Amino acid sequence: MNSEKRWLLRRLNLPTLAMDTGSAPRGGRRLPRLSLVAMAAVVLSFIATVVFAQLVLEPIEARSGALTLNAFPSISHLSASRAALMRLQSSFRVYSTASDPAVRAASLDDIEAARREFVAELVAERSLPQFPGESEVVIDVDTAVALLNEHLGDALDRAEIDSSLAAGTSRFEALLPLIERADNAIARLQTFNVDRGADEATQIGLLQRRSRRIAASLSLMSLVTALVASVLVMRLAKREERTAALHEELLIARATELEAFAGRIAHDLKNPLGALTMRLAALQIKDRTGPTNLEQQIDKAVRQVERMDRLIDGLLDFARGGANPPPGAHAPLREAVDEVVAEHLPVARAANTELRVDSFSPCEVACTPGALGSVLSKLVGNAVNYVVAGHKPVRQVLVHVEDRDKSVCVEVEDTGPGLPPDSAERVFLPLVRLERTGMPSAGIGLATVKRIVEAFGGRVGVRSVLGAGSVFWFEIPKAMEHA
Repeated sequence: MNSEKRWLLRRLNLPTLAMDTGSAPRGGRRLPRLSLVAMAAVVLSFIATVVFAQLVLEPIEARSGALTLNAFPSISHLSASRAALMRLQSSFRVYSTASDPAVRAASLDDIEAARREFVAELVAERSLPQFPGESEVVIDVDTAVALLNEHLGDALDRAEIDSSLAAGTSRFEALLPLIERADNAIARLQTFNVDRGADEATQIGLLQRRSRRIAASLSLMSLVTALVASVLVMRLAKREERTAALHEELLIARATELEAFAGRIAHDLKNPLGALTMRLAALQIKDRTGPTNLEQQIDKAVRQVERMDRLIDGLLDFARGGANPPPGAHAPLREAVDEVVAEHLPVARAANTELRVDSFSPCEVACTPGALGSVLSKLVGNAVNYVVAGHKPVRQVLVHVEDRDKSVCVEVEDTGPGLPPDSAERVFLPLVRLERTGMPSAGIGLATVKRIVEAFGGRVGVRSVLGAGSVFWFEIPKAMEHA
Protein backbone atom coordinates (compact mmCIF):
# COMPACT_ATOMS: atom_id res chain seq x y z
CA MET A 1 0.00 0.00 0.00
CA ASN A 2 2.83 2.41 0.81
CA SER A 3 4.45 1.87 -2.59
CA GLU A 4 1.10 2.56 -4.29
CA LYS A 5 0.77 5.79 -2.33
CA ARG A 6 4.24 6.90 -3.33
CA TRP A 7 3.57 6.12 -6.97
CA LEU A 8 0.31 8.07 -6.90
CA LEU A 9 1.97 11.05 -5.22
CA ARG A 10 4.69 11.21 -7.87
CA ARG A 11 2.15 10.94 -10.68
CA LEU A 12 -0.05 13.76 -9.36
CA ASN A 13 2.81 15.89 -7.99
CA LEU A 14 0.58 17.30 -5.25
CA PRO A 15 1.94 19.79 -2.72
CA THR A 16 2.18 19.21 1.01
CA LEU A 17 -1.34 19.12 2.45
CA ALA A 18 -0.75 18.87 6.17
CA MET A 19 2.98 18.39 6.69
CA ASP A 20 5.53 21.01 5.87
CA THR A 21 9.20 20.25 6.08
CA GLY A 22 10.07 23.92 5.89
CA SER A 23 13.39 25.28 4.82
CA ALA A 24 16.54 23.43 5.72
CA PRO A 25 18.08 24.59 9.00
CA ARG A 26 21.11 26.77 8.80
CA GLY A 27 23.28 24.06 10.33
CA GLY A 28 22.00 21.53 7.77
CA ARG A 29 23.00 23.80 4.91
CA ARG A 30 26.39 24.40 6.50
CA LEU A 31 27.34 20.71 6.74
CA PRO A 32 27.61 20.08 2.95
CA ARG A 33 29.61 23.28 2.58
CA LEU A 34 31.97 22.23 5.37
CA SER A 35 32.35 18.81 3.75
CA LEU A 36 33.26 20.42 0.44
CA VAL A 37 35.73 22.74 2.17
CA ALA A 38 37.32 19.80 3.97
CA MET A 39 37.61 17.79 0.76
CA ALA A 40 39.10 20.82 -0.98
CA ALA A 41 41.58 21.15 1.90
CA VAL A 42 42.59 17.51 1.46
CA VAL A 43 43.15 18.03 -2.26
CA LEU A 44 45.03 21.30 -1.67
CA SER A 45 47.25 19.74 0.99
CA PHE A 46 48.04 16.88 -1.38
CA ILE A 47 48.84 19.35 -4.17
CA ALA A 48 50.94 21.40 -1.75
CA THR A 49 52.86 18.28 -0.76
CA VAL A 50 53.55 17.39 -4.39
CA VAL A 51 54.54 20.96 -5.31
CA PHE A 52 56.77 21.29 -2.25
CA ALA A 53 58.43 17.97 -3.02
CA GLN A 54 59.19 19.20 -6.52
CA LEU A 55 60.46 22.56 -5.26
CA VAL A 56 62.75 20.87 -2.74
CA LEU A 57 63.78 18.06 -5.05
CA GLU A 58 65.03 20.38 -7.77
CA PRO A 59 67.70 22.17 -5.66
CA ILE A 60 68.69 18.86 -4.05
CA GLU A 61 69.09 17.28 -7.47
CA ALA A 62 71.02 20.32 -8.68
CA ARG A 63 73.41 20.21 -5.73
CA SER A 64 73.72 16.43 -5.96
CA GLY A 65 74.57 16.87 -9.62
CA ALA A 66 77.24 19.40 -8.70
CA LEU A 67 78.79 16.77 -6.45
CA THR A 68 78.55 13.78 -8.77
CA LEU A 69 79.22 15.57 -12.06
CA ASN A 70 81.75 18.20 -10.95
CA ALA A 71 83.34 18.04 -7.51
CA PHE A 72 83.94 14.30 -7.22
CA PRO A 73 85.24 13.79 -10.83
CA SER A 74 87.40 16.93 -10.57
CA ILE A 75 88.98 15.74 -7.35
CA SER A 76 89.59 12.32 -8.89
CA HIS A 77 91.21 13.71 -12.07
CA LEU A 78 93.33 16.19 -10.12
CA SER A 79 94.51 13.45 -7.77
CA ALA A 80 95.47 11.31 -10.77
CA SER A 81 97.30 14.24 -12.38
CA ARG A 82 99.31 14.88 -9.22
CA ALA A 83 100.22 11.20 -9.02
CA ALA A 84 101.37 11.32 -12.66
CA LEU A 85 103.39 14.46 -11.90
CA MET A 86 105.13 12.69 -9.03
CA ARG A 87 106.02 9.76 -11.32
CA LEU A 88 107.31 12.22 -13.87
CA GLN A 89 109.50 13.80 -11.19
CA SER A 90 110.85 10.42 -10.07
CA SER A 91 111.52 9.24 -13.64
CA PHE A 92 113.30 12.51 -14.52
CA ARG A 93 115.52 12.12 -11.45
CA VAL A 94 116.55 8.63 -12.60
CA TYR A 95 117.03 9.85 -16.16
CA SER A 96 119.19 12.77 -15.06
CA THR A 97 121.47 10.82 -12.68
CA ALA A 98 121.75 7.39 -14.36
CA SER A 99 124.89 6.45 -16.35
CA ASP A 100 123.62 3.20 -17.81
CA PRO A 101 122.17 3.81 -21.28
CA ALA A 102 119.54 1.12 -20.78
CA VAL A 103 118.33 2.68 -17.53
CA ARG A 104 118.25 6.12 -19.15
CA ALA A 105 116.19 4.77 -22.06
CA ALA A 106 113.68 3.09 -19.73
CA SER A 107 113.36 6.17 -17.55
CA LEU A 108 112.83 8.33 -20.64
CA ASP A 109 109.90 6.12 -21.62
CA ASP A 110 108.50 6.48 -18.08
CA ILE A 111 108.83 10.27 -18.37
CA GLU A 112 106.79 10.34 -21.59
CA ALA A 113 104.13 8.00 -20.19
CA ALA A 114 103.77 10.04 -17.00
CA ARG A 115 103.70 13.24 -19.05
CA ARG A 116 100.89 11.91 -21.29
CA GLU A 117 98.86 10.73 -18.29
CA PHE A 118 99.42 14.06 -16.53
CA VAL A 119 98.13 16.05 -19.50
CA ALA A 120 95.24 13.65 -20.14
CA GLU A 121 93.96 13.95 -16.56
CA LEU A 122 94.12 17.75 -16.69
CA VAL A 123 92.27 17.80 -20.02
CA ALA A 124 89.57 15.51 -18.56
CA GLU A 125 89.19 17.81 -15.57
CA ARG A 126 88.81 20.85 -17.88
CA SER A 127 85.86 19.16 -19.66
CA LEU A 128 83.81 19.17 -16.45
CA PRO A 129 81.51 22.06 -15.38
CA GLN A 130 83.20 24.64 -13.21
CA PHE A 131 82.04 26.09 -9.91
CA PRO A 132 81.71 29.85 -9.61
CA GLY A 133 85.18 31.33 -8.88
CA GLU A 134 87.03 28.22 -10.07
CA SER A 135 88.38 29.85 -13.24
CA GLU A 136 90.90 31.98 -11.30
CA VAL A 137 92.50 28.89 -9.75
CA VAL A 138 92.48 27.14 -13.15
CA ILE A 139 94.48 29.99 -14.67
CA ASP A 140 97.26 29.45 -12.08
CA VAL A 141 97.27 25.73 -12.90
CA ASP A 142 97.48 26.35 -16.66
CA THR A 143 100.33 28.86 -16.20
CA ALA A 144 102.33 26.51 -13.98
CA VAL A 145 101.77 23.49 -16.26
CA ALA A 146 102.72 25.44 -19.39
CA LEU A 147 105.95 26.64 -17.79
CA LEU A 148 106.76 23.09 -16.60
CA ASN A 149 106.22 21.62 -20.10
CA GLU A 150 108.46 24.24 -21.64
CA HIS A 151 111.38 23.66 -19.25
CA LEU A 152 110.91 19.89 -19.35
CA GLY A 153 111.30 19.89 -23.11
CA ASP A 154 114.45 22.06 -22.94
CA ALA A 155 115.91 19.82 -20.23
CA LEU A 156 115.39 16.66 -22.29
CA ASP A 157 116.94 18.32 -25.37
CA ARG A 158 120.07 19.37 -23.40
CA ALA A 159 120.34 15.91 -21.86
CA GLU A 160 120.95 14.45 -25.31
CA ILE A 161 123.89 16.83 -25.79
CA ASP A 162 125.43 16.59 -22.32
CA SER A 163 124.63 13.41 -20.36
CA SER A 164 127.15 13.91 -17.59
CA LEU A 165 126.08 13.37 -13.99
CA ALA A 166 126.82 16.95 -12.98
CA ALA A 167 124.79 18.38 -15.87
CA GLY A 168 121.89 15.98 -15.20
CA THR A 169 121.83 16.88 -11.52
CA SER A 170 121.80 20.57 -12.40
CA ARG A 171 118.88 20.09 -14.84
CA PHE A 172 116.88 18.14 -12.26
CA GLU A 173 117.43 20.77 -9.58
CA ALA A 174 116.37 23.51 -12.01
CA LEU A 175 113.15 21.62 -12.97
CA LEU A 176 112.19 20.65 -9.41
CA PRO A 177 110.75 24.11 -8.41
CA LEU A 178 108.59 24.12 -11.55
CA ILE A 179 107.22 20.67 -10.67
CA GLU A 180 106.48 21.82 -7.12
CA ARG A 181 104.76 24.97 -8.47
CA ALA A 182 102.53 22.93 -10.77
CA ASP A 183 101.76 20.47 -7.98
CA ASN A 184 100.87 23.29 -5.60
CA ALA A 185 98.57 24.92 -8.17
CA ILE A 186 96.84 21.60 -8.81
CA ALA A 187 96.55 21.03 -5.05
CA ARG A 188 94.87 24.43 -4.63
CA LEU A 189 92.40 23.55 -7.40
CA GLN A 190 91.79 20.21 -5.74
CA THR A 191 91.21 21.88 -2.37
CA PHE A 192 88.82 24.35 -4.01
CA ASN A 193 86.72 21.46 -5.37
CA VAL A 194 86.85 19.68 -2.01
CA ASP A 195 85.60 22.81 -0.23
CA ARG A 196 82.84 23.38 -2.77
CA GLY A 197 81.83 19.73 -2.56
CA ALA A 198 81.66 20.01 1.22
CA ASP A 199 79.50 23.15 0.91
CA GLU A 200 77.15 21.38 -1.49
CA ALA A 201 76.93 18.38 0.82
CA THR A 202 76.14 20.68 3.75
CA GLN A 203 73.41 22.44 1.77
CA ILE A 204 71.97 19.12 0.70
CA GLY A 205 71.82 18.05 4.34
CA LEU A 206 70.07 21.30 5.32
CA LEU A 207 67.58 20.95 2.48
CA GLN A 208 66.87 17.37 3.41
CA ARG A 209 66.27 18.20 7.08
CA ARG A 210 64.09 21.16 6.13
CA SER A 211 62.15 19.13 3.60
CA ARG A 212 61.58 16.36 6.15
CA ARG A 213 60.16 18.84 8.66
CA ILE A 214 57.88 20.51 6.14
CA ALA A 215 56.89 17.19 4.58
CA ALA A 216 55.98 15.90 8.04
CA SER A 217 53.89 19.04 8.65
CA LEU A 218 52.15 18.70 5.30
CA SER A 219 51.54 15.02 5.90
CA LEU A 220 50.07 15.78 9.32
CA MET A 221 47.88 18.49 7.80
CA SER A 222 46.74 16.10 5.08
CA LEU A 223 45.94 13.47 7.71
CA VAL A 224 44.00 15.93 9.87
CA THR A 225 42.04 17.34 6.93
CA ALA A 226 41.35 13.83 5.67
CA LEU A 227 40.04 12.82 9.10
CA VAL A 228 37.90 15.97 9.31
CA ALA A 229 36.60 15.36 5.81
CA SER A 230 35.81 11.75 6.69
CA VAL A 231 33.91 12.80 9.81
CA LEU A 232 31.97 15.43 7.90
CA VAL A 233 31.17 13.03 5.07
CA MET A 234 29.99 10.43 7.59
CA ARG A 235 27.81 13.03 9.30
CA LEU A 236 26.49 14.13 5.93
CA ALA A 237 25.73 10.52 5.00
CA LYS A 238 23.90 9.99 8.29
CA ARG A 239 21.96 13.20 7.80
CA GLU A 240 21.02 12.16 4.27
CA GLU A 241 19.91 8.82 5.67
CA ARG A 242 17.72 10.56 8.25
CA THR A 243 16.41 12.91 5.56
CA ALA A 244 15.55 9.94 3.36
CA ALA A 245 13.68 8.32 6.24
CA LEU A 246 11.78 11.55 6.96
CA HIS A 247 11.02 11.91 3.27
CA GLU A 248 9.68 8.37 3.22
CA GLU A 249 7.41 9.20 6.14
CA LEU A 250 6.35 12.41 4.43
CA LEU A 251 5.52 10.54 1.23
CA ILE A 252 3.32 8.13 3.15
CA ALA A 253 1.64 10.98 5.04
CA ARG A 254 1.02 12.90 1.83
CA ALA A 255 -0.35 9.83 0.12
CA THR A 256 -2.68 9.27 3.08
CA GLU A 257 -3.86 12.87 2.85
CA LEU A 258 -4.27 12.40 -0.88
CA GLU A 259 -6.71 9.58 -0.18
CA ALA A 260 -8.69 11.88 2.09
CA PHE A 261 -8.45 14.63 -0.54
CA ALA A 262 -9.80 12.33 -3.24
CA GLY A 263 -12.57 11.11 -0.95
CA ARG A 264 -13.65 14.66 -0.15
CA ILE A 265 -13.67 15.60 -3.84
CA ALA A 266 -15.70 12.52 -4.69
CA HIS A 267 -18.16 13.39 -1.90
CA ASP A 268 -18.46 17.02 -3.05
CA LEU A 269 -19.06 15.97 -6.63
CA LYS A 270 -21.45 13.18 -5.69
CA ASN A 271 -23.78 15.41 -3.69
CA PRO A 272 -24.71 17.83 -6.49
CA LEU A 273 -24.63 14.98 -8.98
CA GLY A 274 -27.17 13.03 -6.90
CA ALA A 275 -29.35 16.10 -6.57
CA LEU A 276 -29.12 16.70 -10.29
CA THR A 277 -30.11 13.10 -10.96
CA MET A 278 -33.15 13.52 -8.77
CA ARG A 279 -34.16 16.74 -10.53
CA LEU A 280 -33.88 15.13 -13.90
CA ALA A 281 -35.83 12.11 -12.73
CA ALA A 282 -38.57 14.43 -11.47
CA LEU A 283 -38.93 15.81 -14.99
CA GLN A 284 -39.78 12.35 -16.27
CA ILE A 285 -42.21 11.21 -13.56
CA LYS A 286 -45.60 12.73 -13.05
CA ASP A 287 -46.67 12.99 -9.44
CA ARG A 288 -50.19 11.87 -8.63
CA THR A 289 -50.99 15.29 -7.18
CA GLY A 290 -50.11 17.12 -10.39
CA PRO A 291 -47.43 17.85 -12.97
CA THR A 292 -43.88 18.62 -11.90
CA ASN A 293 -42.90 22.32 -11.77
CA LEU A 294 -40.58 22.23 -14.81
CA GLU A 295 -39.07 25.70 -14.45
CA GLN A 296 -38.27 25.24 -10.74
CA GLN A 297 -36.70 21.81 -11.28
CA ILE A 298 -34.59 23.07 -14.19
CA ASP A 299 -33.40 26.06 -12.13
CA LYS A 300 -32.32 23.77 -9.29
CA ALA A 301 -30.59 21.43 -11.74
CA VAL A 302 -28.71 24.33 -13.29
CA ARG A 303 -27.52 25.46 -9.85
CA GLN A 304 -26.22 21.96 -9.12
CA VAL A 305 -24.38 21.92 -12.45
CA GLU A 306 -22.90 25.35 -11.71
CA ARG A 307 -21.76 24.09 -8.31
CA MET A 308 -19.99 21.14 -9.88
CA ASP A 309 -18.52 23.45 -12.52
CA ARG A 310 -17.11 25.75 -9.84
CA LEU A 311 -15.64 22.79 -8.00
CA ILE A 312 -14.02 21.41 -11.17
CA ASP A 313 -12.69 24.87 -12.12
CA GLY A 314 -11.20 25.18 -8.67
CA LEU A 315 -9.53 21.79 -8.99
CA LEU A 316 -8.09 22.75 -12.38
CA ASP A 317 -6.74 26.04 -11.01
CA PHE A 318 -5.27 24.18 -8.05
CA ALA A 319 -3.56 21.63 -10.31
CA ARG A 320 -2.19 24.27 -12.67
CA GLY A 321 -0.98 26.45 -9.82
CA GLY A 322 1.93 24.16 -9.02
CA ALA A 323 3.33 24.06 -12.55
CA ASN A 324 6.91 25.15 -13.04
CA PRO A 325 6.93 28.89 -13.80
CA PRO A 326 8.40 29.96 -17.15
CA PRO A 327 11.85 31.56 -16.94
CA GLY A 328 11.88 35.36 -16.95
CA ALA A 329 8.17 35.64 -16.09
CA HIS A 330 7.07 39.18 -15.26
CA ALA A 331 3.79 41.01 -14.90
CA PRO A 332 2.89 44.66 -14.15
CA LEU A 333 1.33 44.79 -10.70
CA ARG A 334 -0.55 48.08 -11.24
CA GLU A 335 -2.42 46.79 -14.31
CA ALA A 336 -3.30 43.49 -12.60
CA VAL A 337 -4.69 45.27 -9.50
CA ASP A 338 -6.70 47.72 -11.60
CA GLU A 339 -8.23 44.92 -13.70
CA VAL A 340 -9.20 42.85 -10.65
CA VAL A 341 -10.72 45.86 -8.86
CA ALA A 342 -12.68 46.80 -11.98
CA GLU A 343 -13.92 43.20 -12.20
CA HIS A 344 -15.30 43.12 -8.63
CA LEU A 345 -16.32 46.76 -8.29
CA PRO A 346 -19.89 46.27 -9.63
CA VAL A 347 -20.62 43.56 -7.05
CA ALA A 348 -19.13 45.68 -4.28
CA ARG A 349 -21.15 48.77 -5.25
CA ALA A 350 -24.33 46.77 -5.55
CA ALA A 351 -23.81 45.58 -1.97
CA ASN A 352 -22.88 49.06 -0.72
CA THR A 353 -19.28 47.93 -0.08
CA GLU A 354 -16.30 50.22 -0.48
CA LEU A 355 -13.54 48.64 -2.61
CA ARG A 356 -10.45 50.83 -2.54
CA VAL A 357 -6.77 50.60 -3.53
CA ASP A 358 -4.08 52.60 -1.71
CA SER A 359 -1.69 54.43 -4.00
CA PHE A 360 1.60 52.67 -4.79
CA SER A 361 4.43 52.95 -7.24
CA PRO A 362 4.09 50.78 -10.37
CA CYS A 363 6.43 47.79 -10.54
CA GLU A 364 6.69 44.37 -12.13
CA VAL A 365 6.71 41.09 -10.19
CA ALA A 366 8.24 37.74 -11.10
CA CYS A 367 4.98 36.09 -12.11
CA THR A 368 2.95 35.52 -15.24
CA PRO A 369 0.06 37.97 -15.78
CA GLY A 370 -2.51 35.16 -15.71
CA ALA A 371 -1.27 33.68 -12.43
CA LEU A 372 -1.02 37.14 -10.81
CA GLY A 373 -4.54 38.00 -11.90
CA SER A 374 -5.87 34.69 -10.57
CA VAL A 375 -4.29 35.26 -7.13
CA LEU A 376 -5.57 38.83 -6.86
CA SER A 377 -9.02 37.88 -8.13
CA LYS A 378 -9.44 35.07 -5.61
CA LEU A 379 -8.31 37.21 -2.67
CA VAL A 380 -10.33 40.29 -3.63
CA GLY A 381 -13.35 38.16 -4.61
CA ASN A 382 -13.28 36.29 -1.31
CA ALA A 383 -13.01 39.56 0.62
CA VAL A 384 -15.95 41.16 -1.22
CA ASN A 385 -18.13 38.07 -0.88
CA TYR A 386 -17.51 37.62 2.84
CA VAL A 387 -17.98 41.33 3.58
CA VAL A 388 -21.28 41.33 1.70
CA ALA A 389 -22.42 38.16 3.44
CA GLY A 390 -21.36 39.43 6.86
CA HIS A 391 -24.22 41.96 7.13
CA LYS A 392 -22.07 44.44 9.03
CA PRO A 393 -22.74 48.18 8.90
CA VAL A 394 -19.19 49.03 7.76
CA ARG A 395 -18.34 47.24 4.56
CA GLN A 396 -14.84 47.85 3.27
CA VAL A 397 -12.25 46.02 1.20
CA LEU A 398 -8.84 47.68 1.01
CA VAL A 399 -5.93 46.65 -1.24
CA HIS A 400 -2.53 47.81 0.02
CA VAL A 401 0.84 47.30 -1.72
CA GLU A 402 4.13 47.58 0.18
CA ASP A 403 7.46 47.81 -1.63
CA ARG A 404 10.12 45.71 0.17
CA ASP A 405 13.17 46.41 -2.00
CA LYS A 406 13.52 42.98 -3.69
CA SER A 407 9.91 41.89 -3.24
CA VAL A 408 6.38 43.27 -3.07
CA CYS A 409 3.79 42.50 -0.40
CA VAL A 410 0.12 42.79 -1.40
CA GLU A 411 -2.48 42.90 1.40
CA VAL A 412 -6.24 42.53 0.97
CA GLU A 413 -8.00 43.77 4.11
CA ASP A 414 -11.71 43.28 4.73
CA THR A 415 -14.22 44.09 7.47
CA GLY A 416 -15.84 40.67 7.22
CA PRO A 417 -16.55 38.16 9.98
CA GLY A 418 -12.87 37.22 10.50
CA LEU A 419 -11.40 33.81 11.28
CA PRO A 420 -11.16 31.68 14.42
CA PRO A 421 -7.78 32.01 16.19
CA ASP A 422 -6.63 28.49 15.29
CA SER A 423 -7.48 28.64 11.58
CA ALA A 424 -4.66 30.79 10.18
CA GLU A 425 -2.74 27.77 8.85
CA ARG A 426 -5.65 25.50 7.93
CA VAL A 427 -7.37 28.12 5.79
CA PHE A 428 -4.81 27.55 2.99
CA LEU A 429 -5.28 23.78 2.89
CA PRO A 430 -7.35 22.21 0.09
CA LEU A 431 -11.02 21.47 0.85
CA VAL A 432 -10.90 23.21 4.24
CA ARG A 433 -14.12 25.15 4.86
CA LEU A 434 -14.21 27.25 7.98
CA GLU A 435 -17.85 28.21 7.48
CA ARG A 436 -17.30 31.84 8.30
CA THR A 437 -20.65 32.88 6.83
CA GLY A 438 -22.23 29.72 5.55
CA MET A 439 -21.44 30.72 1.96
CA PRO A 440 -21.08 27.82 -0.50
CA SER A 441 -17.43 27.18 -1.27
CA ALA A 442 -15.32 24.39 -2.74
CA GLY A 443 -12.51 25.13 -0.29
CA ILE A 444 -9.83 25.26 -3.00
CA GLY A 445 -9.47 29.00 -3.72
CA LEU A 446 -7.02 29.90 -0.96
CA ALA A 447 -5.11 26.64 -1.42
CA THR A 448 -4.73 27.61 -5.09
CA VAL A 449 -3.47 31.06 -4.07
CA LYS A 450 -0.82 29.46 -1.85
CA ARG A 451 0.18 26.98 -4.54
CA ILE A 452 0.58 29.67 -7.22
CA VAL A 453 2.46 32.15 -5.04
CA GLU A 454 4.89 29.54 -3.72
CA ALA A 455 5.49 28.25 -7.25
CA PHE A 456 6.85 31.72 -8.12
CA GLY A 457 9.05 31.89 -5.03
CA GLY A 458 6.69 33.83 -2.77
CA ARG A 459 4.76 33.18 0.43
CA VAL A 460 1.26 33.79 1.76
CA GLY A 461 -0.35 34.41 5.12
CA VAL A 462 -3.32 35.85 7.00
CA ARG A 463 -3.92 38.07 10.02
CA SER A 464 -7.44 37.91 11.38
CA VAL A 465 -9.57 38.75 14.39
CA LEU A 466 -12.85 36.90 14.77
CA GLY A 467 -15.69 39.36 14.27
CA ALA A 468 -13.38 42.23 13.20
CA GLY A 469 -12.12 41.23 9.74
CA SER A 470 -9.11 39.67 8.05
CA VAL A 471 -5.99 40.67 6.14
CA PHE A 472 -4.90 38.13 3.55
CA TRP A 473 -1.46 38.87 2.11
CA PHE A 474 1.10 37.46 -0.27
CA GLU A 475 4.69 38.46 -0.88
CA ILE A 476 6.30 37.80 -4.26
CA PRO A 477 9.73 38.71 -5.67
CA LYS A 478 10.13 41.60 -8.05
CA ALA A 479 10.93 40.80 -11.65
CA MET A 480 14.48 41.20 -12.79
CA GLU A 481 15.20 43.83 -15.43
CA HIS A 482 14.43 42.48 -18.84
CA ALA A 483 14.84 43.70 -22.37
